[in-house]
Amino acid sequence: MKICHITYLRFKNGNGITNAVVNICNNENKHKEVESSKVISIDSFEPNVENELYTKFIDEKMGLSLTGGLYGTIYSLISFKPDIVNFHAIYKLKTVILSFVCLILDIKYVITPHSSLMKKAQKKNKFAKLFYNFIFLRFIIHKANCVYFLNKHELVNSTTLGKRIKYELLPNGVPDNDNVNSYNKKNEFNLLFLARYDIHHKGIDIMLDYVEKEKEFFEKYNIRIRMYGEGNNNLIEELLKIKEIDNIVSMNGLVFGENKKKAFLEADAYILTSRYEGLPISVLEALSYGLPCLLSEYCNMQDAVDSGCAFLLKNHIDLRSSIEHLLESKNYDMISKNASKFISEDYSWPAIVDTRVKQFSGFLLER
Repeated sequence: MKICHITYLRFKNGNGITNAVVNICNNENKHKEVESSKVISIDSFEPNVENELYTKFIDEKMGLSLTGGLYGTIYSLISFKPDIVNFHAIYKLKTVILSFVCLILDIKYVITPHSSLMKKAQKKNKFAKLFYNFIFLRFIIHKANCVYFLNKHELVNSTTLGKRIKYELLPNGVPDNDNVNSYNKKNEFNLLFLARYDIHHKGIDIMLDYVEKEKEFFEKYNIRIRMYGEGNNNLIEELLKIKEIDNIVSMNGLVFGENKKKAFLEADAYILTSRYEGLPISVLEALSYGLPCLLSEYCNMQDAVDSGCAFLLKNHIDLRSSIEHLLESKNYDMISKNASKFISEDYSWPAIVDTRVKQFSGFLLER
């Protein structure tokens, strides 16, 4: 079986879709039923030799066409002769064109929207998306062999564009991890935020509002938030000063490789208060390090909450009570063990890719 992934690549800002595609492609190439799995980038991207994903992508020669040129991508797709194509970037005109190429050449294709069909995501550039959905997306989605949603919450809260579609639920995963945190009471309790500095999407304003309301509690117990990312830096810095919490929340740049690993190992818990997510890989990574996670309900990680390794934050009181619970080391140790078990059982890349390949084999038998 030959598989082609069509997406955009972002190695500069720790992009979740790039992370997922590279890891899926890497594990597909190790699968006994896969002859070759390659990636076509529908636009150009900046190299980043400090990013371990970029190094893996280049060293393992996953790229089929990386310039983003339309003719080059069409030529590469036709020359590769894939059995099945996976589209990951649906709001790109090149995706529309390449999906028509697949239909003309009778190539099966599936779509992974990565939360872009969720109703909250649809509100961003609302009228442009309504037009695009009506003219293009409705057709290509209903011609797809399958639409992959990351979990039930994403499915229920997504627009399916008016008709019944064939879908499967399949999460993202994380690599195996032998580095698990252990909590020892010390002078500081560190919360980690590692994501794009997108204030609205990642709910950074919500997180800072919670901290402002619990400033006295944070200062009393010496609780700190270390943020790592890139984006709306100036606006966030201004918010920190206005709310007078810049002594609690520190901003740092992007981290990759060993520096990213260090950020996870130095943290005591992970926090993400997004307004919408498909399935945030940064949360899965944090759990793989044994970090308890403090999450908004829109992070779509209810299964982690049910497994006893994450807390839901609906207000600032939830934030305070969650941290109070974690400050007891016996509670922390149990939650950390739950996190490691949760990831190893449900979110390993080899198991997820094996499921994908079996489903792809079934699609190829369909007429």
